Amino acid sequence: MEQAFNDSSNLTGLGALFLALTVTLMFALPRRLAILPILATVCYMPLGQRLVIAGLHFTIIRLLIVAGVARVACRGEARGLSLNRIDKLFLWWAVLSVILGLLSKPSPEILVNRLGIFYNAIAIYFLVSCWVRDSKSFVVSVKLLALLVIPLAVLMIVEKTTARNVFSIFGGVPEFTDVREGHLRCQAAFRHAILAGTFGATSLPLFIGLWFQERRARTLALLGAVSACTIAIAACSGGALVTMLLGVVGFGFWRL
Repeated sequence: MEQAFNDSSNLTGLGALFLALTVTLMFALPRRLAILPILATVCYMPLGQRLVIAGLHFTIIRLLIVAGVARVACRGEARGLSLNRIDKLFLWWAVLSVILGLLSKPSPEILVNRLGIFYNAIAIYFLVSCWVRDSKSFVVSVKLLALLVIPLAVLMIVEKTTARNVFSIFGGVPEFTDVREGHLRCQAAFRHAILAGTFGATSLPLFIGLWFQERRARTLALLGAVSACTIAIAACSGGALVTMLLGVVGFGFWRL
């Protein structure tokens, strides 16, 4: 966590190369695949890779968001957007997260931190709203996520067996895996093992849904589900395991 508040830029050559590649893909891919660079960045790029400008931290995902907004503006992909009830609820959640976060510990640093989280949430929500317009494009997005979590799960297995995090080459995450009560808590590119586990747990229901959505995609759905479970288990997070269980139980009530 101390690294998160460091006020120096930490963009390595590998990070800059990754950013250049994802920005190129952002403008080259068709709309139904435009979300791929964002998903790949979430899965594989630690938040420690950043540029610090005037005290503000621009991680790779934040820089990529700027590219995404530029693409949407250039191509007019926001045409036809309108706010529904879910959109409004999300906006209120984002606004309240800033207000309540600031009230919990008023300080300029907390305000900047909360505004950064607000920027991430609202901007990504906006981009996904522009690119994922119907059920078909949503299914495509879930397939892309499944393709990304498979190698991520493999790398977390490597971390589990070697106690070394391969994502440490990018900086922002420790080289040696944290141990709690004799168990390795793998985190991959995520800031903490709990976040890695939660990512896997919340991805699982999407892959279960993909299994029922397309017969041709069942192999991919199965691999994605196994990978999501592997990520949650490798993180050794009780909260993630409970979340995974609740996701499966939720499907049991689907017909109701």
